Amino acid sequence: MTLVNKKTVIVSILCMFVSVTAIAKSHNGQHRSLELGRFVEKLDLSEQQRTDIKAIQADAKQRYKALKDEQDESASGEQLAELMKQETFDQGKFEQLYDEKSAKKKQMALIRAQSMHKMYQLLNEQQRAELEQMMQKHKEKHKMRKQKHKQKRDSAEQAEQ
Repeated sequence: MTLVNKKTVIVSILCMFVSVTAIAKSHNGQHRSLELGRFVEKLDLSEQQRTDIKAIQADAKQRYKALKDEQDESASGEQLAELMKQETFDQGKFEQLYDEKSAKKKQMALIRAQSMHKMYQLLNEQQRAELEQMMQKHKEKHKMRKQKHKQKRDSAEQAEQ
């Protein structure tokens, strides 16, 4: 691979990494964590269930914030940008930064899964059945939107040819 191609690949990776970081920061890592909560809140919940779910969501939000604050102090897009500006590419440093980011994402996924599990355990059988129906309906709706988007993209690609 030529030097120009290596630089192009490196810059592409950097751009992708910075974009993913920006997207994650813009959502503050929270929108997905409380996804189940959004459905659960549509159920006929007792006052105790509502209180417990709000406490679970507040705990998840606090844990996300702690991770985000920690993340702001550790590996960042700026560090990667500086790495790309160096005369020689330090693959070891890149892998270290990337591993730190991956570890944070894993921690966020764990918080999300634990929160969802706790909320689900608060539901009775009827509420669980209703929740399953809502989630299935949402999944089908999402699948339809995805297919529609794919068709639109395919049409645009055919028009270009």
